[in-house]
Amino acid sequence: MDLDLEAMELKWLSKWKQIRTKTYNGGNVFLIDTPPPTVSGLPHIGHAFSYPVQDMIARYRKMKGDFVLYPWGFDNNGLATERYSEKEKGFKVSDKERKEVIKICSDVSDATIDIMLKVYEKFGLSADFSNYLTTYSMNSQKISQKMFLDLARKKRAYRTESLTIRCPTCKTAISQIEMKDENLKSEYVFIDFKDEDNISIRIATTRPELLGACVAIAANPADERFSKYIGKEFRVPLYGNLVKLISDDSVQIEKGTGVEMVCTFGDQNDYEIWKRNNLDKKMIIDENGRVNDGKLLSNVSIQESKKRITELLEKEGLIME
Repeated sequence: MDLDLEAMELKWLSKWKQIRTKTYNGGNVFLIDTPPPTVSGLPHIGHAFSYPVQDMIARYRKMKGDFVLYPWGFDNNGLATERYSEKEKGFKVSDKERKEVIKICSDVSDATIDIMLKVYEKFGLSADFSNYLTTYSMNSQKISQKMFLDLARKKRAYRTESLTIRCPTCKTAISQIEMKDENLKSEYVFIDFKDEDNISIRIATTRPELLGACVAIAANPADERFSKYIGKEFRVPLYGNLVKLISDDSVQIEKGTGVEMVCTFGDQNDYEIWKRNNLDKKMIIDENGRVNDGKLLSNVSIQESKKRITELLEKEGLIME
C-alpha cells in the first residue's frame, strides 16, 4: 500500500495545533523563555537540531501535569534583518530614505516570518505559534521606549563622547555580539621619538598607520627608565608635531619597550588614557574606514596605510629594530 506522506503530515500538524492550545486551569506553571530566532534567513539544520532540546523539556513538564507556557517569537529588529533585506531586494540601506528602508525591511521580514513559521511548525515543536511575538512590533517598541525613558530618568542612560565599533560597509555602529573575533599575526615596529636635544624615546607599535593620530606617548610612572623625561616633548616621526611623554598606570612595563603611543583611537586603552589625561584629539580614520591624515595619506584603506607608513619609515631610516 502506498503511503500518502503529505496527508499524514497535514493530519498530525492539525492534531499538534489542537494539543498546543490549552487554557490555564490552575496548578503549576512552567515557563520557557525562548530565545527568538533572528529573521536573517530561512531555518536550517542547526535550528532543527537545537530547538527540539527545549521541546523535550516542555513535553516532559506537560506529562508531569504542569501548565507549560512555551511562547514563540522572531527577532526582526536589528542589523541582521537589514542586511538580509538588502541581500533579498538588492539595495543598500545607506542609499534610501529611512521610511523606505523601514517599509522594505518590514515587507521582507513579514514574508520571511510566514515561511519560518511553517517550517518551525513542521518541526513538531509544542511552542505556542498562534501568539508569536516580534521584536519590531509596536508593543515591543513601547516596552523598549518605556524602559529607556526609565533609565534616562535614573540618569543611567546619558549622552557622552565615547568609542563605538563601526562597520564601514553597513555605515552604522554595531554591538560586540555582532563581531567575530579572530587572531591575526602582527609584528612590532620600533620607532624613536626625539626631543629638541636629540634624546630618543623608543616605542614599539603594531599600528604604524596611526602615527598621524598620535597625541602623546606614555610610560608607567613606576618605570624609572623614563621618569626623568615625563612632561618633556618629543617629535612624532614623519609628521614632525610635538607630543608629551605622560605617565599612566595602565602602561605595561614589560610590553614592547615600556613606552606606547597614545592615538585617537587605536583601541579602548588609547581612549581611556586620552580621557584620563584630557589630551587633544586627532581623528584620521573616517566613517568609511579610510585614512585621511592631512599630510601623507588621503582616502587610503587601513591596510594600505600601514604598508605605506612602514615603507616611509624604512626609507627614512626610522625603523630601529
